[in-house]
Amino acid sequence: MRLWTLQLWPAWEVFQDRGVLRADGRRAWPNLRMQYRWMMEQMEERIPGYGGRFPIWAWYEPKPDLRGTHHFSGGQRAVRIEFEVPEDRVLLSHFGTWHIPLNEGYFHVACSEAELDAAWEWWEERSGGGRWDDLSPELKAEVKQSWERIFDLDHHRSYPEMYGTYEVQAVLEEVWISEVVKVTPFTARHPARWLREMGERKTKRTTKRG
Repeated sequence: MRLWTLQLWPAWEVFQDRGVLRADGRRAWPNLRMQYRWMMEQMEERIPGYGGRFPIWAWYEPKPDLRGTHHFSGGQRAVRIEFEVPEDRVLLSHFGTWHIPLNEGYFHVACSEAELDAAWEWWEERSGGGRWDDLSPELKAEVKQSWERIFDLDHHRSYPEMYGTYEVQAVLEEVWISEVVKVTPFTARHPARWLREMGERKTKRTTKRG
């Protein structure tokens, strides 16, 4: 399986020095540690031999476009690492709906906007519009179980109008330097500069057409 991971330059230097890329969780946002732990529990259930480390995040589809501005803060040096690993070391999930666990929501299975609206009303009644900490242990368990639907990629592929762009993320425990296929250095772009460049390109196209 071919994957891509985006890492800051210091992480790439450590990777080269140690020969293996691993995460320790120190840079994980404190308010998302519950969601990260949940993903690690899923890795334990779904990846044979998983050792319990924090996940390395990567992309399966599509290949990350380095022209974007959302990868890192503008001006930071980074790399896109392309690598190949056996499928049984990887857990894939839909990137868009991963934001449901991130926002402590309930993953409704809906095939239309009407079904989704009805599901949200149902959820508001059950949760009382409360925060995660206010939910009962039983309801929290049910919510977490609903999150497992982020791994049903066939469902996401069947209803693109409901789930947006088909982007698939990957998590795995480690990457060895021998598994690296290609490394592409880049500097993260500033949003303002990117918007200016896009405007200039649009102006040039309009001028040519005129």
